[in-house]
Amino acid sequence: MEDTSKNTDGGIGELNFEIVEKGKDDSDKEFASSVKNILILVKDFYGADCAAVYWFNKNKQSFKLMAASDDERVGQYKERFPLGNDYVSIVCLRKTEEIYNIETDKEKELLSHYKNGSNVKSLMVYPLLYEDEAVAVVLCESKTANFFGAPNLYSLKVFAESVTNYIRYFSLNEDYVFENRLLKILASGKIEDWDGAYDVIKSIFDRYLSYEKLYLVFATKSGLRLSKVFNPDDESADVIDEGEIGKESIVFKSAEEKKIIIKDFSSSGDKAFRFSDKDTYDTKYLFCSMPVISGNKCLGAVAFDFKKEPGNLNNVLTDVYKLIFPFFLYLISEDSKDDSLIQDKFPGVLSRDSFFTRVKAEINKCRLFNDNSLYCIYTSIDNFENIPVSESDEEYAERLFFEFLKEKFSGYDMIYRMGNNKCAVISNVCSDEKVFLEIEKIRKALSAKIYKIEDKDINFSASFAIKRYNDINMPMDEYLSELDNLLSLAQNEGGNMVKI
Repeated sequence: MEDTSKNTDGGIGELNFEIVEKGKDDSDKEFASSVKNILILVKDFYGADCAAVYWFNKNKQSFKLMAASDDERVGQYKERFPLGNDYVSIVCLRKTEEIYNIETDKEKELLSHYKNGSNVKSLMVYPLLYEDEAVAVVLCESKTANFFGAPNLYSLKVFAESVTNYIRYFSLNEDYVFENRLLKILASGKIEDWDGAYDVIKSIFDRYLSYEKLYLVFATKSGLRLSKVFNPDDESADVIDEGEIGKESIVFKSAEEKKIIIKDFSSSGDKAFRFSDKDTYDTKYLFCSMPVISGNKCLGAVAFDFKKEPGNLNNVLTDVYKLIFPFFLYLISEDSKDDSLIQDKFPGVLSRDSFFTRVKAEINKCRLFNDNSLYCIYTSIDNFENIPVSESDEEYAERLFFEFLKEKFSGYDMIYRMGNNKCAVISNVCSDEKVFLEIEKIRKALSAKIYKIEDKDINFSASFAIKRYNDINMPMDEYLSELDNLLSLAQNEGGNMVKI
């Protein structure tokens, strides 16, 4: 099997834009249908109301509707509209993704892709770039105010790149078997049965890697167990039951240490084994075990035999991991779900212990893939003790603070209460600038808000500290201590500010 990762590189040929511009032949319908499958996944992933893609014709300076997740919404969208002063055009011209909260009539006027106005209140728009040119935009909409946050843009990038790759594959007449088969399962919004999830995982490996055998290992209450074996040329998997994974094996060590292990068995005298001391293997192959982690638990591992290590193996495994992760979540039983998410006394807010468990797991993933996209955010009310309310109403003021944060951080991850009116949020955002601008908006909104407590108008502000996990060798305690110091610095300098 040839390595097909070259299909995602730039400079692979000329795009035949006319194919998708015609909108007439069967191939165009197949293309639009495939893109729609991605959009259904986008909509379900965020719990949004609709997602759509508009094709941009640079020569005509206009947009054409390519596909939408909901057929009924298609009737509300304009099939074509010219480049102008609207949200879609702005993102296309700037080639930069944006989140828009639509509140005023003037802001509603910028929804030019609608025929007769809209009740959309939150909008994400992401440009689809080919050779640094915007060829289309994907948009995701919600009727709920402040529905999206900056981390949503980070994940939307994955979907946007999927659509972009579809444009490449389609225009270059590439093979669609992998994408259609995979998207047919994804588009359902759920996995109907275990076979569907297994099928997706194998499809992903078929697309990205050349392997001799693929092994799926799942964590059970009794330990790790080898569950499925795939051959690259077979559609179905061999169901096996070889007992528990040996504690001296490569797979067990990979899961226990939460790191990828690659082993070359060609070295003479090497007694290492893959699963147990009873398994046999061909010394001409290399072996790789990659753990799959959720929270602070290992759900299992994906392992495979292969002959030659590609030069970009770490990047390939990073992509594969992101794609297979949701299907491991489908495959684990209810008993194996993470029970460490302890609720705080404030509804919808998690505990301090849950935060430390989650950060530890995120740092493990950073180290696994040498990734530095993790951000932690601390925030606390400024001069809380000086808020003019009675002691009995201090908890009520704190509750208002958390209710505000839950609303504004609705597009982020969980909110964790750290004690003393301080809370934490975990995020994976694409840049310092993005996360700073997003948090600055939240800070300003809080400082302008008036609450009525004890028949008095009360206003308070908060300080925010943001720190990126840049050094994967930094201990978690040291990282969080620096974040704490950053928050203290913001408050000591007068508060009501964002420090990054």
